[in-house]
Amino acid sequence: MGKLTNKLANEILVKKGYFHGLDYILNEYGLSQEKERAVRRELYKYLNFKVQEAKKELVHIQTALTQMEAVCRRGEQSNATDNIYTESEGLRRACLNLEGWTISLLESLVTLEAAVLTPETAGNTVNKLKHSFAELWAIRIDDGFKMMSRHPEVFGDFGMEYFPNGSQGKHW
Repeated sequence: MGKLTNKLANEILVKKGYFHGLDYILNEYGLSQEKERAVRRELYKYLNFKVQEAKKELVHIQTALTQMEAVCRRGEQSNATDNIYTESEGLRRACLNLEGWTISLLESLVTLEAAVLTPETAGNTVNKLKHSFAELWAIRIDDGFKMMSRHPEVFGDFGMEYFPNGSQGKHW
């Protein structure tokens, strides 16, 4: 077995995950206790940085949801006849913020999984998310979003003249 270089150690940690990788390095190459403690501290320091980053992302997610909630509450009480796009601009802006910060949080999760668990676990999470969201979207498209059918008191027979075959759920 060759000499353990910084490059090789980093490759091992990335391929095996930080803790499995460190265990492998300790078993295969050995480290002085002082070096081992220093590496462990650095691993935890890095992981704590990622945890703090994820906590900040949660604050942004909460903010976006609070903004969306406020716009929805105003809309529930509104008698406005303004352009619907003008009225809902804040909701769209907050929804885009929610999307961005949620994706950022998922990126943090995958980074933490790769480090704390294994890179394979992180890859499986990405694949599960892709599969789950594709399935969810297919169901939503197949069933329609059903806003009109969920609220007959508001919509009644609305749309039947536009969708005479009764397929409005496929379009809403």
